[in-house]
Amino acid sequence: MRTLGKAKKGISPVIATIILIAITIVIAIAVAAWVFGLFKSYSGNANGVTILSGVSSCYSSSSNPTGLNTPACIIVLSNQGSNSVSVIGASVNGQQVSVTGSALTVTANGRLT
Repeated sequence: MRTLGKAKKGISPVIATIILIAITIVIAIAVAAWVFGLFKSYSGNANGVTILSGVSSCYSSSSNPTGLNTPACIIVLSNQGSNSVSVIGASVNGQQVSVTGSALTVTANGRLT
């Protein structure tokens, strides 16, 4: 009869338990940080610019309050982020539209009409 080889040893159950607890703690910290917003500055929308009202007012060429002889629509923007942002362009339904002013800036936690 042949002698069977030594059985391969695995890791100790104590070591396996310690590794599982460590992994669980790391996952719990990551979830807590995400829930409480600790990674907010690393997210894709850190600036937080949102449109408060889509098209609140539209004017024809003759009734435009800006004094320009062109049709216009007013859009209200809000910056909920911590940095100022500049509005350099806009598009409606994929068509580029002009923005009044060369560089409109929405300050941190501010509004631009």
